[in-house]
Amino acid sequence: MDVPIGRQLALTSKALQQWIDERLAPEGSSLTTWIVLWNTAATAPPGLSQRELADTMSIGGPALVRHIDRLEAQGLVRRTRDAHDRRITRITLTREGHVHLDRLKGIMDESDALIRDQLSDAEVRSMRRALGKLHGYVLAHPRQATPTPASTPRPTARTTARPTETDVT
Repeated sequence: MDVPIGRQLALTSKALQQWIDERLAPEGSSLTTWIVLWNTAATAPPGLSQRELADTMSIGGPALVRHIDRLEAQGLVRRTRDAHDRRITRITLTREGHVHLDRLKGIMDESDALIRDQLSDAEVRSMRRALGKLHGYVLAHPRQATPTPASTPRPTARTTARPTETDVT
């Protein structure tokens, strides 16, 4: 039986994240650290607000705050109040943050090359198109219920079965 495509994507994503985390661990970093630093460095002054950074990373504000707390304690990022709206906290890289990001960039570039070596140029192009198409679809169709075939009764509170691994996508 084929694994549902959503499940295959989730398994692959999780395996890649673990693989990258292992490669970044000797630098005391993780994929999440890389993403925070990379997004922060890619933004012109005065820097991203915490909300903008959370939105860019597609994570919740409280989860991001824990990462920023850790990175600030390590001296890699700095929080400052916005000059025009004191309610907004801006995130920028410190000099040490830029140095750390440069080390991580080397690891990430090498990791990307290793991943690309597993695929032909045509496969990379095809995968980018397919992933872009799926990404666009799920963004355009949030919380859309899956149609239930007429021959299958809709589950009720009394008849709802627990999902199996193959049901989870």
